[in-house]
Amino acid sequence: MRFVYRNRHELDKMYLHDGIFEGYYYNYEKRQVKMSCIDGFYSKRVHLVFNNVVFSEMQSCEFWYPTARIYAIWHEDEGRQMKYLQDILELNKEKYDINQLTEGIDFIQVKLQILSGDTLFVICESLDWTEEELKDRGSI
Repeated sequence: MRFVYRNRHELDKMYLHDGIFEGYYYNYEKRQVKMSCIDGFYSKRVHLVFNNVVFSEMQSCEFWYPTARIYAIWHEDEGRQMKYLQDILELNKEKYDINQLTEGIDFIQVKLQILSGDTLFVICESLDWTEEELKDRGSI
């Protein structure tokens, strides 16, 4: 499934709770963030690909639970990161030939929180969500 600005609220209905976060990868040239997690309850691996990424932030803190299990994923309509990007681009508008945040692209802001308190925050044009069924449930 592909999430874009117009269907961003559907992301809040997706279930990743207690999925095991396997890590993420950022491809600078393609402007993509890729990550995956294992959902042991449903015996599947979930792959997320964030496309046309304009902001990515990973906070690692291990506040209250030292595990890589996911608490939740959701979209945010208001966020300090988007305001920060808009302020930077406004201050530097003469330096940039193309201002991607004012070209009619409606970006979505996605937040993924891990039980440890760690968070992954991404501002992107779209998010592709695919699921892969795991054959051997005993290895989860």
